[in-house]
Amino acid sequence: MDYTVSLLDLMDHTVSLLDFMDHIVSLLDLMDHAVSLLDLMDHAVSVHDLMDHTVSLLDFMDHTVSLQYLTLWTILSAYLTLSTMLSAYMTLWTMVSAYLTIWTMLSVYLTLMTILSAYLTLWTMLSAYST
Repeated sequence: MDYTVSLLDLMDHTVSLLDFMDHIVSLLDLMDHAVSLLDLMDHAVSVHDLMDHTVSLLDFMDHTVSLQYLTLWTILSAYLTLSTMLSAYMTLWTMVSAYLTIWTMLSVYLTLMTILSAYLTLWTMLSAYST
């Protein structure tokens, strides 16, 4: 009777773990959106390259005060673009960390299922031996 109660408790924890894994699937969907963010970052790199060429051209034409201010604003814009890219990069590494956490949880789940299988096998063998 104690074995049956323990088995029911273990099955209840398994259901809770399956609910947790459902949340993991939602996190994987979020990571799919992170890939879209990386595509956006590729476009940002192209804009940054264009801005580098613009800065070079403005340095060549640097004869008026207004062009110097324009150069300053272009450099500031490039700095803000790089800051945004760094933020997206940090977000990506956070997603990678979450992804590795998911795989760790999956490994724990599979280990628990292996232990449950061994427990049930042992219980079956003991039942067969006692009869």
